[in-house]
Amino acid sequence: MSILIVSNGHGEDTIAMNLIHAIQKKNPHTAIMACPLVGEGTAYSNNQIKPILKNPTFPSGGFIRSIKDLIIDIKAGLINHIRSQIKTIKAIQDNTITIAVGDVFCLWLASFNKTPTFFLPTAKSDHFMPHSMIERYLIRKLAKHSFPRDKQTADSFIQHKLPASFFGNPMMDSLHTTKKIIENPNNLPIIGLLPGSRKEGYANLNYMIQLCEQCHKNNPQTIFACALPHTLDIQIIVQETQWAYDPQSKYLTSPNNSCHIYITPHFKELINQATCIIGLAGTANEQALHLGKTVICFEGFGPQSSLKRFKEQQQLMGNKLIICHHKIPKEILKILTLEIKKTTIISPSSSNINASKKIIDYMLKAV
Repeated sequence: MSILIVSNGHGEDTIAMNLIHAIQKKNPHTAIMACPLVGEGTAYSNNQIKPILKNPTFPSGGFIRSIKDLIIDIKAGLINHIRSQIKTIKAIQDNTITIAVGDVFCLWLASFNKTPTFFLPTAKSDHFMPHSMIERYLIRKLAKHSFPRDKQTADSFIQHKLPASFFGNPMMDSLHTTKKIIENPNNLPIIGLLPGSRKEGYANLNYMIQLCEQCHKNNPQTIFACALPHTLDIQIIVQETQWAYDPQSKYLTSPNNSCHIYITPHFKELINQATCIIGLAGTANEQALHLGKTVICFEGFGPQSSLKRFKEQQQLMGNKLIICHHKIPKEILKILTLEIKKTTIISPSSSNINASKKIIDYMLKAV
């Protein structure tokens, strides 16, 4: 058996990897072909799966939410790249099924493979952005079965005669861990930073670093730690901020040596250990919220970290996401200080949803 997985985004690649782990546990000999439509597919290559597509970085960062974003990407060569993606997907033979993880555009591209296609519509939810009539038509035409991210959306699919099931959200599988990113014997508050994985993450993190420096003046007994995505280069951050980075201690240090931020690639460990989060991310914000963490956000420096996006997240995830509507340091620091004073670190539930296993079990029984 061989399975083609098509995904279009960093978060979607991570969800796809949860599905792949479930496939490998059920049948270790299954051949997996990973086809990321956006980015380098590092989530795959970090797990010894070589992506079959290489993608340039477009101005939108793969996050197209307006006609303007689309036009700019088209001018940068998007159409020719989509043609290349279609050609690659069409050329894949002998796979048993195809899994599309992302939006309806991802499903449309995956359908060029002409094998039964299962769809995980991660980009939309009836909580904040229901699928349009045209999208429902395409899902009905192209997907053998869909697995929406929440029950309300699954119920809506079924109401519109779209084959669908809800087994939980695979984005939230296996998030719990007892591993620590940093020793904290005095149980000091830990502020986690999630800048986002796209290019705007640099500007987002630069602003977060300034907030940490100001916060440290009033709250010196606070630990700051950043889950740095593999898509961001610490040396670029050093150049832009004039902070110093020690690769041995993993600390980013302010020019006056007063404020220190621990840099880690271990996102899961950070969101478990943090007291609260400053988050300008997409999937990562939602995963931290799922663990019961308070996430403080404000308008960032790109399409992924817009106020509109965070309002959608709040509709989906609830009021644990605190939105600062004005990017004023004083306002943000006031909220952050209140969270620090709570000092209670929530211990996430150790139960794992294991939606990925249930979804894969259903798919393999259906073919």
